Amino acid sequence: MTITYLAAFSLVIHVFLSWILAVKYKFGLEGALVSTALAYWIPNIGVAVGWQSIVACVNIASYYLIGIPIGVVLSYTVNLQVEGVWMEMLIGTFLQIVVLVIITYRTDWEKQVSIARARVNQWYLIELKDVDPNTQDM
Repeated sequence: MTITYLAAFSLVIHVFLSWILAVKYKFGLEGALVSTALAYWIPNIGVAVGWQSIVACVNIASYYLIGIPIGVVLSYTVNLQVEGVWMEMLIGTFLQIVVLVIITYRTDWEKQVSIARARVNQWYLIELKDVDPNTQDM
């Protein structure tokens, strides 16, 4: 159930990020599309590859360990109030995107393909090298 709440919270943040780029900073549809693409699809690459724990750690570090303290300082110390909170969310999302893009760029994708192939082959009953190409399945 906790994952459901975190997913809903993440969705709300991304909707507000789209709103702030599209309306507040007047980037229009382009701002909304860019924020959605970056904030949603980049973490999903990591989740699809099986790096759920890495993506979760990056999210926690980006938003909770770095973003929220910056938001508190901007909101109360610098006296930006709500704008400080918005800047905190933008900074957290930007940091998350940068870290996940670096991780994605530095990934050995050939190794990931071999790992995925091994996972699929453990459920495959007939090894391809053991099949005689001259016989046909009836």
